[in-house]
Amino acid sequence: ESVLHWHASPNTLRDRLTRVVERAPEVMVKVTGRTRDPAHLRAHLDYVTRNGDLAMEGSEGWLLDRTAVRDLGDEWSAAALADGRRRANTPFSLSLVLSMPETTDPAAVRDSARRFATEAFGGRFDFGFVLHTDEPHPHVHVTVRCLSYDGDRLKIGRASCRQRV
Repeated sequence: ESVLHWHASPNTLRDRLTRVVERAPEVMVKVTGRTRDPAHLRAHLDYVTRNGDLAMEGSEGWLLDRTAVRDLGDEWSAAALADGRRRANTPFSLSLVLSMPETTDPAAVRDSARRFATEAFGGRFDFGFVLHTDEPHPHVHVTVRCLSYDGDRLKIGRASCRQRV
């Protein structure tokens, strides 16, 4: 399981101690999977949006309804399939889950997820995220397009997931 601990502030020892003393929640980031074909991507987007009942926030900050999410999935799929360097198992998207402790305000989880996704992927890779509050601990599903705006591939391995940002 790939896990990344992410903090908005610098990760000096003093900052870490301050967060512990102030009981600042830590975001746990888990890489949960990759989609590899249009049907899988569509099923994933349907799942994270609860079949369109939950809006997805896109990388540009807009809320996407069910139709816009489906259009986004179709666009990502078409771009992946049109990539001449693509192999049969090359992923279309990467799926992440960001979670915090039960007592964390869901709005703080959403805002933290937005900051994380923007800092990690913004300006290079398209992404969308959805806040889930149907379990005791609020969490956010982030889906990142694996093909950048420039045609580069997103590469996240165990080593990059163990670093602290």
